Amino acid sequence: MVTKAFTSTESTSRSQTLKITIPNLTKVISVKANTGNAVVTSINGNEVTISLSGGTYTRSEKTGGDYTPAQTKTGVSGGSVSPGGSIPSTTSYSDGQGFSGTLSLKSVIAHSDGGSNGRISAGSCPAVLPNTGGAIKTSYCTYSYEGTVTKPAVDTRTYAYYFQYIVTVDYEDNKAPTVTVTGPTNNITLYENDTLNVTGTAIDQDPDQSVTVYYQINENPKRVLTTNLSQIQIDLSKQLIFKGGRLYDGATVITGALVDGIAQTLKVWAIDSNGAESSAITRTFYVVPNRAPLLTVDPITPSGSNNSDKFKIKGTAGDPDVNASVKVTYRINTGNPVQIYSGPGGTWELEITLSQLAVGENTIVVEVIDNYNAKTSKTIKLNKNTVKTPILQSVARYKISPPKGSARGVLIWVQRDEELDLKVELSMTLVGEQEQYILLEADPEKIVPVNDGIVEDEYYHETVEPKDNIILKLTTTRPNINIDNKVYLIMGVVE
Repeated sequence: MVTKAFTSTESTSRSQTLKITIPNLTKVISVKANTGNAVVTSINGNEVTISLSGGTYTRSEKTGGDYTPAQTKTGVSGGSVSPGGSIPSTTSYSDGQGFSGTLSLKSVIAHSDGGSNGRISAGSCPAVLPNTGGAIKTSYCTYSYEGTVTKPAVDTRTYAYYFQYIVTVDYEDNKAPTVTVTGPTNNITLYENDTLNVTGTAIDQDPDQSVTVYYQINENPKRVLTTNLSQIQIDLSKQLIFKGGRLYDGATVITGALVDGIAQTLKVWAIDSNGAESSAITRTFYVVPNRAPLLTVDPITPSGSNNSDKFKIKGTAGDPDVNASVKVTYRINTGNPVQIYSGPGGTWELEITLSQLAVGENTIVVEVIDNYNAKTSKTIKLNKNTVKTPILQSVARYKISPPKGSARGVLIWVQRDEELDLKVELSMTLVGEQEQYILLEADPEKIVPVNDGIVEDEYYHETVEPKDNIILKLTTTRPNINIDNKVYLIMGVVE
């Protein structure tokens, strides 16, 4: 049982209503006021309403008027009566100044016409003067009264009376649960894919209740961490993943975007089934959302005059975040990406041949992506111009693949314009060996006319051992650009 005193608000009304809040209240046992009566009129959750009446005032305050104290003075009066007239021993007194009272007879004197008089006592005026043996008749009597008279006090003061009650309440309350948070520690920093581990314990000492533990990130909606019975230590465990600038509980996003450099707040608390709530425990933490990787491209100066010419594009790639790796790819126009670097960051290089570029504007996109899928790209635009420079000599190479994989001898027929200057060379080596060309000479006696101005030459070469890397090279030459002689057909057999 708990005993607690509550004081009402001071009021000029003797009848009052006192509303009090008792956290975790379960039962009111009794109420008692220091003066007057106290009665519980309603209980609504933790709010108790008490009616107060009949108490004595605790203080008063003058609101107006004055006080004049009582006054006294000596009052006198007197008069005369004819013989036989009544003279009482007392008489009442009142004047226009508010004094009043009773005066006592002080003296009575009987008078005669001859000038004689005599003092007499109260009663009535005698017919004869006393002590004259009845010889002198009384003409009249005079008398006088004297006494203390009072003017009563005058009080016109007005007062306000104030009432205040002290109410003692005996009650039973519900103890709030307690929560302990062991993790995370304050001011940790989360990077991409880091885990915010919420750990600790909770317990409620009251019997026959259930306890729900909640957690909340900043002003986002509160979420249930766990629920269990009272009088059992509850272990707390929750893993929240930071990715994409937000916190996730599994696959469920539970926060909006969290900002770098601003303290974020985790709050953990518990509420039992009777509404008792523990103190909230808070932890602050910081986040560094995944930042885009870094990419630089060195200045380039592509050059070349034929499709086999090459040039290089270089640069660096990296990532500002910890524990991040990057991959660098490039693509030309609408082609597929080609990876050229993978690692923690450093220099990258790619080689472009002019044959990979189309005539006109070309777009080369170099892109770096980190292991959390953040990307940065640079676009390089190159123009390839068509250079139509006539040539006087050309070289063509042909690889010969024998059906059996290798051959010792090659027989070749070439149909050409008769005026064409043709040089035929052949290389027969093993795979992996350097090419070695020998000049083949056509047998003049075996030059066969094919058509008007077109002839067919025959060439033959044989090696000691079979070879599997056989390359035929034809070199044609013309004296000037106005001659357009051609090779029409190449045929051959291997053995």
